[in-house]
Amino acid sequence: MTALCILAVAVNLHGGCVHHDTGPLGAASHPDAERWKVRKLKEAGFNAVRLGCNPFPEAFLEACDEEGLFVIDDMFDMWREGKSEADFSRDFERDWAEALEAVVRRDRVHPSVAMWSIGNEILERTSDWAAEQAVRMVQLCKKLDPGRPVTMALCTWGGDDEWLAQDKLASALDIVGYNYAENRVDDDHARHPERVIVLTETYPRDATNVWRIVKDRPYVIGEFVWSAMDYRGESMIGRSYYEGEEEPGDHFRIKNSFPWHGANCGDIDLIGRRKPISHLRETLWNENAPTYLAVREPDGWKGKIVTTDWGTWPTFESWNFKGWEGKPVFVEVYSRAPRVRLVVNGSVAGEKPNGEDNAYFSEFAVAYEPGEIVAYGIDAHGNVLDSARIATSGEPVAVRFVSETVGELEFLTAETVDANGVFCPDGEIDVEFDGDVIATASDNMKDCVPATSRIRRTSHGRAMAVRRVHRPGTDSRRQAF
Repeated sequence: MTALCILAVAVNLHGGCVHHDTGPLGAASHPDAERWKVRKLKEAGFNAVRLGCNPFPEAFLEACDEEGLFVIDDMFDMWREGKSEADFSRDFERDWAEALEAVVRRDRVHPSVAMWSIGNEILERTSDWAAEQAVRMVQLCKKLDPGRPVTMALCTWGGDDEWLAQDKLASALDIVGYNYAENRVDDDHARHPERVIVLTETYPRDATNVWRIVKDRPYVIGEFVWSAMDYRGESMIGRSYYEGEEEPGDHFRIKNSFPWHGANCGDIDLIGRRKPISHLRETLWNENAPTYLAVREPDGWKGKIVTTDWGTWPTFESWNFKGWEGKPVFVEVYSRAPRVRLVVNGSVAGEKPNGEDNAYFSEFAVAYEPGEIVAYGIDAHGNVLDSARIATSGEPVAVRFVSETVGELEFLTAETVDANGVFCPDGEIDVEFDGDVIATASDNMKDCVPATSRIRRTSHGRAMAVRRVHRPGTDSRRQAF
């Protein structure tokens, strides 16, 4: 007789929430575009995604199966009480069971699905009816798929009383989702030591604090930052702006957001480029993360900077701050090395301890002067482990192209460069893409040029086109996407 040995390994979920759209393509779905999106999430160090907050294309789940991402399969953003005029609340009581069954039956074959989520911040969350409805929905999930746990995302906009009133609802769940409530986990664990918690939404700026909470508390199984990627819709969320140039406040307080038409709160921008916050998050979670270097935009260089709740300080891989010579800038280094050293134009600007107690983060204040900055990861014996560098560029005079092909689609990025081929992080050039272009975009959520335009102005030095790849023997006349 052969004995079967099963080894169980505990894994924290280091996840991000994603919307259904895919960069330049918007809501159009193509299997290879879904695969590109999932690969970008994996490259950023995520091991899990939460689908926010409706069923996704099955091709996305197939890509998660192939690439290895855990999935929280989230289905409803509202129940009976609506959040907008024409949402699913109008049909919820009649159709919830049919909709839930359709999603579970379709998606239960996917090994990437780790748990089902039956709601997100529903408005009836403190009522007895909501707790009873949760029981009904959990029972249906278990009938269709007995092996997977069920969660939903709870929140509070009204303080302690509203939060405590959700205990009955929480008791219906296998795993309780917390949106922006990580500060409550210790008190709740004392009240309900049996409760398993997952942080279903967290602010990007709270990366270090959330990492410590998950790392130190076995009853908190992971986090999902809002959001993993920038997306179309929910305009202005995550923005930073200059005081006096835009209406102040977070996105939900502003009625007219034009020309904003997208969310800027992602770790990854609209064209798949990782932001510095993504590298910080990966450094916290991944012991093999390389040393990374970024610079905070000086406050006052272009204007007084204002950040919003889902935003982070504008920080870039840039050493271009013309007109700021001799004034202080803050350089950030993320590294798993025990120490880090910063060198500015060949001179050591400082060296600091950088281990777990410091959350693998070091900050240096230096006077700006054009040239080159280099960050070194240093081991306990003073040896250099790795390095990262940023150089000042000249004026953008040309573009270089970086191509990534996934199946039938090519994702072609144009990057602005100076006369010496150095990348220009603030270059703005109109780029005309040729070939069978489906859509173009940049990271600029205020760029109102139609997605189908072949001409796109670079933002932060980059723009992207998605093109069809025509291989020998294929029909180049195909129009369906």
